[in-house]
Order: sequence, then C-alpha cells, then structure tokens
Amino acid sequence: MKIAISLCFTLFLTFWSLHSLAQEKLIKPTLKGTFFRYFEKSMKKWQGLDSVAFTYDAQGNKTSLSEFTGDDIVYATTQRKYTYNSKNQITTENLFFWDYHNNKWCTTPQSKVTYTYNNIDSLTSILYESKDSLGWSNSSKWEYTYDSNNHKIQELGYMWDTLTNSWSNKGCVKFTMTYVNNRLTSKTNYVWDYNNNQQKMVSRTNYTYTSNGLLETSSNLVWDGVNTWHNSMKDSLVYDMNNLKITEYGFSFDDVKTKGWNKVYKNDYTLNVNYQISSILQTYWNSKINMFSIDVNTKKSTYNYNKDQQVTSVYDKMYDTIRKQFTDYSELYFYYEKTLVN
Repeated sequence: MKIAISLCFTLFLTFWSLHSLAQEKLIKPTLKGTFFRYFEKSMKKWQGLDSVAFTYDAQGNKTSLSEFTGDDIVYATTQRKYTYNSKNQITTENLFFWDYHNNKWCTTPQSKVTYTYNNIDSLTSILYESKDSLGWSNSSKWEYTYDSNNHKIQELGYMWDTLTNSWSNKGCVKFTMTYVNNRLTSKTNYVWDYNNNQQKMVSRTNYTYTSNGLLETSSNLVWDGVNTWHNSMKDSLVYDMNNLKITEYGFSFDDVKTKGWNKVYKNDYTLNVNYQISSILQTYWNSKINMFSIDVNTKKSTYNYNKDQQVTSVYDKMYDTIRKQFTDYSELYFYYEKTLVN
C-alpha cells in the first residue's frame, strides 16, 4: 500500500512542538529529520528522493530512524530502533520493514545488531543476526582489540559457518592499526588468501600530523604481494591560523611516466564568522593548462545554519560548461525540534 506523504509532512517535523506556552523555555533544538532532493535536468524540476525521521529518549539518545523514499508518492522503507545501557552506549539496533498490507511498521525485526563493551567502556564486538522461520541465526561479527593505552589495534571480521556451526574468519577482512605518541600512524588492510588459507596484506593507509597534532596527510599504499609497498593515492590538508581546514588536495601516484605524485582534485573551504563551513568548491586538475580549473566536474556546496549554529541545508551545484555557470544539482535539508521544558 502506498503512503501519501507530502513535503509538508516533512516540514511538519520541524514545527509541530513549537507551540507557545508562557511558563516554558526552549532548549537547543534536536535533529528530527532530513530531506534530500535532486534536480532532474531532463524534466527541469526538483525530484524528491529520500527523507529520514528521528526520535530520541530523555537522555538525547536516538531511539529510532525511519527512512522514506519517493517523489509525489512516498514509500516507507525501513525503520531502525535502538536501545542503550545505563552509560548511554548503544546496545542493540533492530531493523524493521514497512507492512504494506496493514499500512504500518512490522512489529517483528528482520535483523539485529548487538554491541558489547569491556570494563573500560570500549567497544569490543558487533554481532549481526538475521531472522528466519526458525528464529534468530548468527550472520557475521566484528571483534576489536586494544592496547594498554586503549588504542584500537585490530578489527577482525568473522562469518558464521553453518556447516561447522561456528565462527570463521575465512574470507573475511582484517585491519591492524599502529600509533605513535597516541596518534594513529597506519591502518593496514588484510583479505583472505584462499591459496594459503590465511590473511594477507593488500593495502595500507599512513597518517602524518602537523606540529600541533592536526592530520596533515593520509597516504594509501598497495602491497605487491612480495616485499614492497607501492604508493597509490594521497590526501593533503592545509589549515589556517585558527587550525581550521581551508584546503584539501588529492593526489595519485604515477608509477609509469612521472614516477611521482600527480594532482587530482582540490577542495577549497570557505568559513563564516562562526568558523563553520559556508561553502566548498571542488575542482580538478587540468593537465592541459597545468592548473586546477572550473569545468564540467566542478561542484560547489553551500551550507546554511540556524541561530543555534546548526546546519539547516546543504545546496550542491555543478558547473555547466555550456551556460558557463553553476546550476542546481541537489539539496539536503535538516529539520529540528525544540524541546519545551519548565
């Protein structure tokens, strides 16, 4: 059964609790929903696509996330419900689907995620389960290992083996991390080697920092399978005097011609008076003119905020090389609810 949900309903999320009561005061708004739409160039009009609605408990923990999709007619798709422990750490996430026959959310979840923690409140495992006619069954899980400084040093995935009725890491992914001076310096990715029946290295990301501890570069390398790491991609960040990111460069490594790093893209960040991002201009390297240029791939994102300095919308525009101007591409709106308290 179709659910007729108009844009007015989405806007309603923002305002339904903003009634006037003389003896009450407003606290900081809580995000209650988002709405995304894109501009259909061939039809020359905006098309609605996705909306999300949130609910919270008295402690401000998100208790549900409901997803909708569509345009003039909007369909409910999935709903996630969350539970928390006494320390406000998420403990379970249950996934529900929409019952189109009865026009409501299903009461029985189709999948479940369970989070566990150690005695110092670090996440140690995430268990994924699915529902079938026989009940709940294991699907997959992640386990996390920490060093003496509580730095996560390993992420290991497992799949449930229905033949042996046990957990197996065969075919799964593993990550290992290293730290220097309490800063993450590398993250290595392993995949399963079926020929040798063990995990093998495939890629690594190395991180460097500025003298005051800000992330400066993240470099991706690929393992040749024998004894050498090869450069692949790299991101480099530039900050202003207030330690705020103002530029991001992307590079790719050329093993054949230049034997060095080639520029790929650049993100320029503009900040408002509150030091928040007001716009991002993404340009790509034009090797013909040897500079970053505004062309068909150029995107400009503009951010708007409310008086509480919360983002209310993000507008994306793409450069039209024929019209020589930026044209509408997509919009993402954020809606908030102000809670009334005595």
